[in-house]
Amino acid sequence: SDWPLHIKFVDDTSALEIIPRNSTSLLNIVASDIHNFAATHNMRLNPVKCKEMRINFLHNSNCLINPIILGGDVIECVNTYKILGVIIDKDLKWNSHIEYITEKACKKLYSLRVLRRAGVSQANILKIYLSIVRPVLEYATPVWQAIPDYLSDVIERIQKRALKIIYPEAESYNHALQLTKLDRMDVRREYLCIKYISKMKSPQHPIHHLLPRPFFNESKYDLRRNLPKFYLYKNVTYCKTKRAETFFTFRYF
Repeated sequence: SDWPLHIKFVDDTSALEIIPRNSTSLLNIVASDIHNFAATHNMRLNPVKCKEMRINFLHNSNCLINPIILGGDVIECVNTYKILGVIIDKDLKWNSHIEYITEKACKKLYSLRVLRRAGVSQANILKIYLSIVRPVLEYATPVWQAIPDYLSDVIERIQKRALKIIYPEAESYNHALQLTKLDRMDVRREYLCIKYISKMKSPQHPIHHLLPRPFFNESKYDLRRNLPKFYLYKNVTYCKTKRAETFFTFRYF
């Protein structure tokens, strides 16, 4: 609990560390403290289920990062890590996660075909799609909504296939959307992000403090470039990258 960068959900705990340039990692000490805490409270950690992932965009990195050792076992260093159902790549791209959710959704499309052959009404099959297929494609949308068009098209094709199964008489994908009164998946993601941001604006929301707040660089002079600057995460870190600018807390705020 003394380590500031940690995430805990039920029995799942993740410790994070931001290593300044040319500095050493302290995460080994943190992992040792967690191991000792568990042993003191008669719990045993499973090193096989523990993973390490390093995110590094430096071209010339001199950081000394030793392998994390937990109870005498070396923790595996991985390129992707699944946390609470979301797969994160070490390059912070969402290719692996999109591949995972689309593959999972494709397997569920078979149930729609079975229901169609069994003579179930189109309205009921549509309800099944909205209940077990589309939620897979929308899980944790605000986290990964800033995906490139080619990944967005992959998700869109899943809904296109589903509607083709349910409404084979539809002349086109747009016609099927009109029959079902559904939105495209990219439009749907925009709606979900806006809806979640509206909830975050409440001061009682658990992550309300993560919303960007304006910081005005007031000046006594009338300068052309005297524009308001925005900070990210408690107004500490500048929003300098495109990745941060397209994150849902900025894009839909």
